[in-house]
Amino acid sequence: MKSKIIFLLVIAISLNSIANGSKEQELRAKLIGFQSKIDYMFQLLDESFLLSRDWVFTDRVSNTPSKIKLKNILDNKIIDSCFGEILTYQYYFPSDLFDKLLYVSAQIQSIQYEIKYMMDQLNSFESYDDPFIIFEITPTVEYGGSINQSISEVKENLTLLNLYFTTILSHKKVWPTIESNIKNKNKRQLIVQLLDLMEVRDELIENTMDPFIPDEYFNEDTKALLRDGMFKLIIDYYDSLFSETEIKQLLNFYSSNPGKKIIDSQGVLSIKLFDSIFNKAYKDL
Repeated sequence: MKSKIIFLLVIAISLNSIANGSKEQELRAKLIGFQSKIDYMFQLLDESFLLSRDWVFTDRVSNTPSKIKLKNILDNKIIDSCFGEILTYQYYFPSDLFDKLLYVSAQIQSIQYEIKYMMDQLNSFESYDDPFIIFEITPTVEYGGSINQSISEVKENLTLLNLYFTTILSHKKVWPTIESNIKNKNKRQLIVQLLDLMEVRDELIENTMDPFIPDEYFNEDTKALLRDGMFKLIIDYYDSLFSETEIKQLLNFYSSNPGKKIIDSQGVLSIKLFDSIFNKAYKDL
């Protein structure tokens, strides 16, 4: 009987080792694929900038090979497609790196919007003779101009991302490093579910207003940034305070009838608690 148990344990360990080995190979292939996409994005960004310069300084007529190539890059969303696939595997990355990825994604959208705006303004032979258009557009495609600077910043961030992949691939075992990121992501996703169940996000939306800040400094964009920052701080706090098992227990509780009653009445309870504390403090004076 004892030898049979040992035999089964050996089989189980072997199967687990094979599974982890398969994950390791798959992950390495995926990360190397990401690096290839980053290299391709470098090429596309540089090419887009040079083609934009040709559009402004060289190609006055429509549908030249350079103009067709630039339209193809933007219309077919080739850069978006490369970067979008990397974003799909967000659980491979630590939270701070994923935040940077989202920032880079927004930068890429901004670059493409600026190039498209240039293309729309210089859309005919006659438009090149309009001094106002030329005055507005020319600085954006200069070396050191806004498009060039934005592309340089994106490339710096992509270089950091590539360095992260290189560092991960330098480890003998890649999977354990990524697995810890996945576990942490899963936990934080559970925390978001819990906070949404507790209606914390709704509470932030209703109360993100400081009466001491003038309205002109506190528009919807500012409030959204403040809410997102506050919500992330709350997630970080719960992450440090509770284990994943405890988060799951809290989720189960707040999904139950007693938990729902607390959520439904938490506003009333907070007011009553404040009144009670205030009245007690007043009596003690």
